Amino acid sequence: MRSTVFRATATYAGAALAGCLFQQARVPLPWMLGPLAFTAAASLAGLPVMARAALRNLGMTVVGTALGLSFTPEAARQLLDHIPLILAAVLATLLIACTASLLLTRTAGIDRVTAFFCSVPGGAAEMCLLARRYGGAATPIAVAQMLRVVLLVIVLPAVLTWSADGGKSPVLPLAGTGTVDMPALAGLLIVSGIATLLMARAGMRSAWLLVPLAVGIAATLSGWTASAMPGPLASLAQVFIGTQLGAAFRRKDLLAVRRALPAIVLNVAILAGGCAGVAMALAAMSGAHPHSLVLATSPGGVTEMCLTARALGLEVPLIVGFHVCRVFVVLAATPWVFAAMRRGGLIEVPATAARST
Repeated sequence: MRSTVFRATATYAGAALAGCLFQQARVPLPWMLGPLAFTAAASLAGLPVMARAALRNLGMTVVGTALGLSFTPEAARQLLDHIPLILAAVLATLLIACTASLLLTRTAGIDRVTAFFCSVPGGAAEMCLLARRYGGAATPIAVAQMLRVVLLVIVLPAVLTWSADGGKSPVLPLAGTGTVDMPALAGLLIVSGIATLLMARAGMRSAWLLVPLAVGIAATLSGWTASAMPGPLASLAQVFIGTQLGAAFRRKDLLAVRRALPAIVLNVAILAGGCAGVAMALAAMSGAHPHSLVLATSPGGVTEMCLTARALGLEVPLIVGFHVCRVFVVLAATPWVFAAMRRGGLIEVPATAARST
């Protein structure tokens, strides 16, 4: 027990120190990327890092609630106006993922079932669960999904920061700049946490982000005067999230798929590049800011892309709307898309898996 506590304490202390160093170096999203880099490096070096899912969930509750507080009635109306763009982007993402999966089969030498669930941006746990029904291999899928989120959260903030006014655009903290009303904010976070815990225990997918988001949005749209999020609390939440992301780098998993790693990275680049192309097309048609749509259509994780949007001062409600819609549509549509590709002869399910389904 004492050893476990020491390992967790040392892991989070090192992660917080890395966040501080990244902030001093003016790296975008320092309190998430610093812990991510530290924990990933330590894990790959074989050090006994320990990240707690409960702390990650606590961080998600704080971040989700803070992002929800950015929704004003005007932002909600603008989001509704963009529903056709959101659906078009989600469908385009699924099409790009299907195409990329066929290339991944050729370049990585893995079966088409595994390649399909490696490519669809639906979350590691969900894709592994679906893949098991059809004989897919869990390890390549988990690694591919993890690398996609981590590579995009590392690359996109840097690219978007330096492409905006030559890198001179300010990087904003998650915390607001208004007055901090701690009793009101504490009450809102307690409500958010209890509601999230109940929905998570009821089996709701992605509850630790979606429910706090919903609570924050409901509070804002109901006329609640938003309190600024205290800077230290916002930074601590990101440390918890970044540490959990970094701990997902397990040396044994990467070694198990080492021959396929270059192809998996290429797969991520194709998916991200295709989605960026969709973003540029949508920006030209809608007049929305291209950087906002790049993050909105990015196949990265919901939390990470929304935090990036907030840090770069982009349209958080629009980006949240795109990603939340993608979560629901992708999870609902993936089995149907897989079945369509199977009927079309693009995916062959192993005989043992076919009999079990």
